[in-house]
Amino acid sequence: MLGFRPARTRVRVLRTIAIGLGLVPLVFGTIVGALWLHDHLADFRALRVRLALLVMTEIVYTTSVTTAVLGALTSLAFFARAWRNGRPVAGWGRGLLLSGSILISAAGAEAVCAGRQTHVHQTMVIPIGGLESDLRAGRTLRFPPPVVFPQLPTTFPDPVGDRAIDVVVVGESSAQGVPFEKWLSIGKVVAWGLEQAMPDRPVRLDGIAMSGDTLEGQHQKLVSLARRPEIMIIYCGHNEFSSRLWWSRDLGHYWVDQVPSRWERFVNGIEHSSAICGLLSESAAACRIALPPTRGGRGIVDVPLTTPAEFEILLRDFHRRVEHLVHYAESVGAVPVLIAPPANDAGYEPNRSYLPSSTQASERERFELEVLAARKAEGGGTAAGIARYRDLIARWPSFAECHFRLARLLEKQGEWDEAYEEYKTARDLDGYPNRCLTAYQDAYREAAKKHDCLFIDGQALFHAVGRHGQLDDLLFQDAMHPSLLGHLILSQAVLEGLKARGAVGWPKDAPAMVINPARCLEHFGFQPQHWKGICKWTSGFYSLTAMLRFDSDERLRKEVRYKNARRRIDEGARAETLGVDNLGAPPSIPRIPELFVR
Repeated sequence: MLGFRPARTRVRVLRTIAIGLGLVPLVFGTIVGALWLHDHLADFRALRVRLALLVMTEIVYTTSVTTAVLGALTSLAFFARAWRNGRPVAGWGRGLLLSGSILISAAGAEAVCAGRQTHVHQTMVIPIGGLESDLRAGRTLRFPPPVVFPQLPTTFPDPVGDRAIDVVVVGESSAQGVPFEKWLSIGKVVAWGLEQAMPDRPVRLDGIAMSGDTLEGQHQKLVSLARRPEIMIIYCGHNEFSSRLWWSRDLGHYWVDQVPSRWERFVNGIEHSSAICGLLSESAAACRIALPPTRGGRGIVDVPLTTPAEFEILLRDFHRRVEHLVHYAESVGAVPVLIAPPANDAGYEPNRSYLPSSTQASERERFELEVLAARKAEGGGTAAGIARYRDLIARWPSFAECHFRLARLLEKQGEWDEAYEEYKTARDLDGYPNRCLTAYQDAYREAAKKHDCLFIDGQALFHAVGRHGQLDDLLFQDAMHPSLLGHLILSQAVLEGLKARGAVGWPKDAPAMVINPARCLEHFGFQPQHWKGICKWTSGFYSLTAMLRFDSDERLRKEVRYKNARRRIDEGARAETLGVDNLGAPPSIPRIPELFVR
């Protein structure tokens, strides 16, 4: 009466269930495959393929689940109607089973991904890609719960009477030695100095520092520490934003003019409610971060990379981590060595400059014209340009570009101290910070006041020994990586500080450890022809970062300068003769002022 044929119906039901269950490994396989690609492919083309696959997977998944929901509701309605009217229901039953199987599979996948996200996010200060970006007036942003710090080892299998000195270096590319990492780094030079001062004691270097990492990432890597460190060097802080947020991220910063579209609200709602979509979105964000910038036509008046809440969360977390790492080093008997990361303030323009979020579009347009007029006025005389920039800064003090241009003009007049302060201000106001900000350097300064650690104030030290007190291309190879001279100055400071406090049994009567640059390069196997590789690295850096700002001329000129330098070295010229500040071995290391090593 109801249209059932038991044998055939049973076969169809079992077949439908089998198809539905068969989708489970397909869904999981797609997700796992996308995540595997994310973790194992590295080159830029592979990254783009990976990003496309992740986006496609999210679209297919969302479409499938939406279709399954609609299909389940439709099949259920017609199934019930046919049942009441005594009509055959097998077709609608199959549809209902198929849709239900898809939804059950999706629910299982959601549960697994939600568990993974919960586990991962417990140790992440913010998810890759950032938090809620809606900055409209009256919007309250929720701060995430405090991060659970990893449990670091406190017992080690070191043999009794072990005289080896274990040095651990925590940090990112600067601590790793980039772009000299094939040959030397701060950790390697310090280990070499310790071997010379105490030749009867072996020195083991555990450099966990990794290019592109954050202090959060380094903190988690210390979980695998296998030996008790005698010295722990912490030198990290340049990547706290650029390793979490992609370079092209454009927030709705000027909320007076921008309201999210319905589509944007719909996409954000899905990614916040679905663990799978959230996971795919974070993986896609990691791809975008790793991809090199492309020419995007950024404006003079730009937007910041982070929301105010994200900035505050990251800063707060960084301070807590520095404090925690210093406390950990002390608890296991290691000497904490803090290096507050300096950056190339004078030789690297800010990437983004922006105005307050309440600024109207018409005000931004007028201000942009005034900035362009001020730049033209620079050619008419230094004094006229200075006057214009001072006026602009008085009205809009948060605009980084004006501070940087003013500093350049102050240099021309020999106003070195004021230029130094303006350069620092421009770096701290950069809307896309890929250099360590003063607020992050302060985390080291605060920890040094509370603990008996060796503290190297990189900013103050470079200001003391730099040319006219400026942090520029003489001390840096690019925006944040020290030049050879910069690496050796920081290494010398660490060695002098360790000797002054008699750390790790440094003999009081041992002579001062003074780094001889030529001997150092010989020891680490750095040959004159290796400057070609350094030139290639530096030209590549400026080529990639040129697209981060509205005016790429200066960075592109630097790209050409280092390409030409590489060509001339290939033709037989010595790097020291090329007239490029950061190429060639320095004749000596400046004396390290005691004030900046304690």
